[in-house]
Amino acid sequence: MIKSFIRLMNVDPGFQTEHIATMRLSLPATQYSTANKRSIFFQQVISRIQAIPGVQSAGAISRLPLTPGNSSRSLNIEGHAEPSDGVNADYRVISPGYFRSMGIGLVNGREVDDSDNKPSSSVVMINETMARLFWPNEKALGQRVRIDGVENPWLEIVGIVRDVKHFGLESKSKPEIYVPYFTDPWPFMTIVVRSNSNFAGLSSAIRNEVWSVDKDIPIPDIRTMDQLLSTSVSRPRFNMILLGIFAVIALVLSAVGVYGVMSYSVVQRTQEIGIRMALGADKSDVLKVVVAQGIRLLLVGIGLGLVASIALTRVLSTMLFGVSPTDPATFALISMLLTIVALAACIVPARRAIKVDPIVALRYE
Repeated sequence: MIKSFIRLMNVDPGFQTEHIATMRLSLPATQYSTANKRSIFFQQVISRIQAIPGVQSAGAISRLPLTPGNSSRSLNIEGHAEPSDGVNADYRVISPGYFRSMGIGLVNGREVDDSDNKPSSSVVMINETMARLFWPNEKALGQRVRIDGVENPWLEIVGIVRDVKHFGLESKSKPEIYVPYFTDPWPFMTIVVRSNSNFAGLSSAIRNEVWSVDKDIPIPDIRTMDQLLSTSVSRPRFNMILLGIFAVIALVLSAVGVYGVMSYSVVQRTQEIGIRMALGADKSDVLKVVVAQGIRLLLVGIGLGLVASIALTRVLSTMLFGVSPTDPATFALISMLLTIVALAACIVPARRAIKVDPIVALRYE
């Protein structure tokens, strides 16, 4: 579980998390009933936030990575047969500056800019997975798609961005399409703000700029991307801690049990050791005999334990990431640890026994 969690945390989410704050804004339907009103509001808010000292960039997206919810749309691809069964892609509405604020790398082409942020815009951006899946043998740039629910008939692909882990670090990348906000103004968006400092002093300034546009807009807690990332791995972290505690207890009990059993078996041979010593056996020879018997018991025990463990640890497969339930390194490490404990349990009492006077050892019961 520890190895699995470490590998999970080393996954590249496709975006940066440092110095990024987010806040989700939902516009009242009665006050912002038209697309134009919604577009103007978010445009003004983003513009005002970008002017705050210490803010490097700001943008917005309809569905922020690592947060609940998703939206997908059916697509028609120009030059391909009309997909009666539907070709789907996850659908994101973005403002100019979003990719720069999130640190999402541009693979090819260009990002949407202010010239694209208008109702008549006919451009979109896609991710690497969509380009690879729908245009495996040709360039995706310059291709055109039609999106179900978007009025503009054909939208040209002008940029390709890196894949993003929208649904968690363990999730697989899916085809995604990004359209400029003015093409499809949503009543709720998540503002993303990149700063060159921490947000302790900027939070109030960001709220004030939103309220300067509309004082009645409710603003939930401003959360950083580091917090969202930490929340997204809370379940595997809990599993690791809980099962890790159980595993440590089990390992300690195993070590104590192995030591106790092996030590007892050697102590029971104290009289035998006395006889061997009385007959002239060297201390080293006696020690070798005792350790050899202990190793035989140890090998049988570890062999049975490995068979049982390989069978039982398969129940953990759904909780692991990037690690096999029968991970050889883990089994080898624990087997080595128990071997060291067992050898110590053999050697310590054996050394104590060979130091006893043979006459005293012969009387041992």
